[in-house]
Amino acid sequence: MSLQWRGFHDGIVTTCAISSSGNMVVSASDGDYVIKVWDTRTDENPVHTIKNLHNGSVTNIAFHPDNSRICSTSSDMTAKIWDLNSASTTAQLSGHKNIVSCCAFSNNGRLLCTGSWDKSLHIWDIATGSYRRTGPKIIDKGHEGSISSCNFSADDSMLISASYDQNVIIWDNKYNVQKFSLKGHNGWVNDACFSQDQKWALTCSSDMTIRMWNIESEEKMPVFLANKISLGLKLISCSQCGKKFSITEAGDDFSLTRCVFCRLKDRSKVLNIAAID
Repeated sequence: MSLQWRGFHDGIVTTCAISSSGNMVVSASDGDYVIKVWDTRTDENPVHTIKNLHNGSVTNIAFHPDNSRICSTSSDMTAKIWDLNSASTTAQLSGHKNIVSCCAFSNNGRLLCTGSWDKSLHIWDIATGSYRRTGPKIIDKGHEGSISSCNFSADDSMLISASYDQNVIIWDNKYNVQKFSLKGHNGWVNDACFSQDQKWALTCSSDMTIRMWNIESEEKMPVFLANKISLGLKLISCSQCGKKFSITEAGDDFSLTRCVFCRLKDRSKVLNIAAID
């Protein structure tokens, strides 16, 4: 093991992120509130040094999935999107009422989630820019403490948030409602994320523990079913696999008795047979 690359700031480095390509790094320092973007294939000089973007400490930074933009959050209660190609700010996102502590892009690049010490999550549609007219979708009925972390699942169907209220909440990203919460930590939950296969959630806390939660059978959890019913969705048991699915997932076709996954499996078999013939 050897050191491959390093960069320097004039202040305490508060946050950093690496691009999906592994070629770019972004970091921010406290005191001077400077953000630097680095190309790890070159020497130790940054390709961008961004000054005066925020008026407070930079709390979190994330790369857009296509690596063309970064989002930064700050104690100045804003989040900003900075374009690496034009070297300019393309969006200033305001609306949180306290420190914006975290941010995450959806994996399809269409949404941005920001979390705040005001106990809320804001979902910004950055693909269409509709937030400029209607504002973000706000999720503020869940946490009783400051939010410390947020992340999307691999298929963007779920969102996970961690909080200083010692709880972790998994949200349905389609309906922006709580699916269920993960309780058990005895201190602030500082970070949370999904595994790539979405079967597990990983959390860490000031209680000096890291916890791995099996969420694969979440549709069987009573709180998950209760939340679906509270949305006015009729739940049906699949006649083939037995799992619950909603009428909405069936395309409002009340004659269907199997979930979409079982129907897709059968369709795949038919297509394979046709291809062989």
